[in-house]
Amino acid sequence: MSDIFERLRGYLPQQIYDSLRHLPAQDLARVNEIRLRLGRYSGLTIGQKNICLIDYHTGRPIRLNETDMELCFKRVCENSIYKYENEIKNGYITLSCGCRVGFCGTRCENGMIREISSINIRLSHRIENAAEKIIPLIYQNGVVRSSLIVSPPCGGKTTILTDVARRLSEHDQRCCIVDERGEIAAALRGVPQKDVGELTDIMDGYPKGIGMMIALRSLSPQVLICDEIGTQEDVQAMIESLNAGVPVIATAHAEDAEHLRERPQIARLIDNKAIEQIIFLEGARHPGMMKQYIEAQKLYEDRRDPADGHQHRVQRCPVYRTDERNTERNE
Repeated sequence: MSDIFERLRGYLPQQIYDSLRHLPAQDLARVNEIRLRLGRYSGLTIGQKNICLIDYHTGRPIRLNETDMELCFKRVCENSIYKYENEIKNGYITLSCGCRVGFCGTRCENGMIREISSINIRLSHRIENAAEKIIPLIYQNGVVRSSLIVSPPCGGKTTILTDVARRLSEHDQRCCIVDERGEIAAALRGVPQKDVGELTDIMDGYPKGIGMMIALRSLSPQVLICDEIGTQEDVQAMIESLNAGVPVIATAHAEDAEHLRERPQIARLIDNKAIEQIIFLEGARHPGMMKQYIEAQKLYEDRRDPADGHQHRVQRCPVYRTDERNTERNE
């Protein structure tokens, strides 16, 4: 059984752990999520499939009761709910192993949660050399290119970021990770539980926009790294980073270039040249695998529509497969 499941053992109901322990190793290696539900069957997410967990002793689907759910919730909170009050209000807690635990239940007036009905544990798998094919795109001739790594949920974006930080550190680059949700470095009492490199500083729990600005003012990073850019504050911080001469490696949720093109924040980043290239991953079927990349400025192109005479932002999106090199980039 892999190390990640052993580290989760202390949080899981016993019947869940027993069921996992008897699954084939090749199936466990592909698990994205462990989903616990009150009164309904608990299961696993493997790629795009939902798998029912079977009780090892009875041969029936595992259905957890209120005591099971409450015990799991308290274990995740280390028996101190108020210690994790802010995280619970945000809907999730990140464990020291890097796994993120989300909760579903009844919301209280103060923003807390009661009557837990679902618990979703999103696993943090370590993929050896996850950024091996991506680093040559990001780090070229001693220069780091601002890059956006894109995939649907569970596509391995955060795992890639962790390995990018490690590899850039090995190239003598001072990195600063703004780890708003504690998933990239999984810092515990200030010490990263993931290998992010010796030259990497971690701003744990900081909102991305605020953390990036503080890092620029106080840490003199050579590279900023953050997960899931989304708000206008995040975008503005990336633009400020560009103005300070510090490249940013970030991620975003999108199925493909077409969906990404619909995001106004991405358009603003590209218009301000805060992103140089966009790297797409395969998605949940093949987490962490690169599918293609495009030069950011070519995601959009302005043209005048002959029908109405107005300019519109339309697609001009040359795609480079992972085994091709872009000969235009050095022109």
